[in-house]
Amino acid sequence: AYLQNETLGDGSYGYTANKFKGPTGLAFDKDDNLYVADHYIGNQDPPVPSAIKIYKKDGAGNYKNNLINQFDNIGGTLLNFPFRLAVNSQRQLYVSELGQETTANVKVFQLDSGFLPTKIDQIGGTSSQIGAPGSIIIDKFDNIFIADFGNEINLPRLLEATDDPNEFAKVFDIIKKGIQNNVFKINIYNPDNTFRSIITDGIDFPIDLAISNCG
Repeated sequence: AYLQNETLGDGSYGYTANKFKGPTGLAFDKDDNLYVADHYIGNQDPPVPSAIKIYKKDGAGNYKNNLINQFDNIGGTLLNFPFRLAVNSQRQLYVSELGQETTANVKVFQLDSGFLPTKIDQIGGTSSQIGAPGSIIIDKFDNIFIADFGNEINLPRLLEATDDPNEFAKVFDIIKKGIQNNVFKINIYNPDNTFRSIITDGIDFPIDLAISNCG
């Protein structure tokens, strides 16, 4: 992870504070704590669990060697490829996980004062209007915006296709048709995680989201 005037991670594979398996997403909370989705990409058997690492900024403004917690499961249930994160004003962590249609999930965890997570909710399934969740952003009112890739493609498949020309050609064709058919969208949810509305106009392929200072 690259931060202003600081590099977090020494470039080698590992589990310690200054090593990563394969960071795929990051987020900051209102107190500038840093959250990193660290996904293992490889063929180790058994697979190495994906994890979320949380860092605190020290008095000098640095995160390096300030790991305060990391977890790869909640109550014994492993995280399923966490790849995009966001945190609201109540220190509730939203995590996009690998999934499609009825298995598409954004899990919601409440973090206590020690940054220990408890699952409190889940956005997913047909009632939540998610085909395959991607990036998440939360505004200053705690409204949630989630990129949705529909029912035929997901972000992890796109990321991993870059190593396989044949798979990349298939993915490119899905994306091309999706743009033509207005498949990709941004879902909006209320602070209580109930579905509100959809943005489709002008959306091609929403890889990452951001909100301006004006909200």
